[in-house]
Amino acid sequence: MSHYETEQEQLEKVKRWWADNGTALMLGLALGLGGLSGWRYYEARKVAAAEQAGLSFDLLNQALQQDKIDEAKQIGEQILANHGESSYATLAALLLAKAAVLQKNHDEARQRLHWVAAHANATELKQIAVARIAETLLAEGRAEEAWAELERGGLTIVDAFLEIRGDVLAAQGKVDEARLAYLGALAKGAADGGNQNVLQLKLDSLPAPLAATATTP
Repeated sequence: MSHYETEQEQLEKVKRWWADNGTALMLGLALGLGGLSGWRYYEARKVAAAEQAGLSFDLLNQALQQDKIDEAKQIGEQILANHGESSYATLAALLLAKAAVLQKNHDEARQRLHWVAAHANATELKQIAVARIAETLLAEGRAEEAWAELERGGLTIVDAFLEIRGDVLAAQGKVDEARLAYLGALAKGAADGGNQNVLQLKLDSLPAPLAATATTP
């Protein structure tokens, strides 16, 4: 009898606990399941958005390759507006900068490139943006400002940007330093299997060293 009473007491306790807490428990369970469903929905939306951004980027790249500059800019603006937090946004901004350069609009190109330098997650993309900023300044004959950009971006010590360093140094009249930069770029290009023809032309176009041109009295 005592055993039955004990079970009955336990059952009554369970009933009372369920009466007090059952509604909250079911609500929590529903919310938990809803949260799981919501998370899956969120993840699916992220995947779909990334796929759409990738497709749009491909269209942007194709339009640019076909010299459809206005169409490329329109697609690029849509990527920035709709997928501004994705990696495709920084890549799109780089291509928009290229489109601006093709239209001789260096101010717009630099604006795009500064945005990339500020927002890109990958260090390599930041460095590429800085190097291209320097290139646009160099194209306008602003060699000192171009060098300042390289220094701010830390590219004066990055071997991957030896060629642009040589370009800026040559524009500054620092022939010996430019020659060293070009030689380093040539050596790196040989190691990487890069095209060395343009680099060799730049090197050959530099004035000969003073020691080589001096004559013996």
